[in-house]
Amino acid sequence: MVTIVDVKERVSQEGNPFMALIVQSDLEIVKSVSGNFYANARKASIPSTLEKEAAQMMVGKELPGTIKKQECELYETTNSDGELITLDYRYFSTTYKHYHLLEENDTTLLSYQCYQYIQSLQKRLKVISFSQIGNRI
Repeated sequence: MVTIVDVKERVSQEGNPFMALIVQSDLEIVKSVSGNFYANARKASIPSTLEKEAAQMMVGKELPGTIKKQECELYETTNSDGELITLDYRYFSTTYKHYHLLEENDTTLLSYQCYQYIQSLQKRLKVISFSQIGNRI
């Protein structure tokens, strides 16, 4: 399982803003190059079409999947200290695979669960549906 721990606003290559869900893995104990052990939790991001308020409501939710390390072409990024570093790997979430591998019956259940969740969001955000607007006209 991975947990949504944060939300970041990002910009696509086309220049369009979108919200990314930051997911974190379970705690793992890792042995460093020097032989010392330390606790680590991997992080990755999942792009979303959610509005900022809806995305922020997802923080704390768990999703099936793990976070894996994958080699890639060299790229530069800044670490938490603001130092420019070069990496040859990225972390990615396997959450996508879990949803793509659902069987037809599971998809129906997932769709219903999504419908229920959207309904609960609408109530919390006091959003009304278009059908409710039509009834008021």
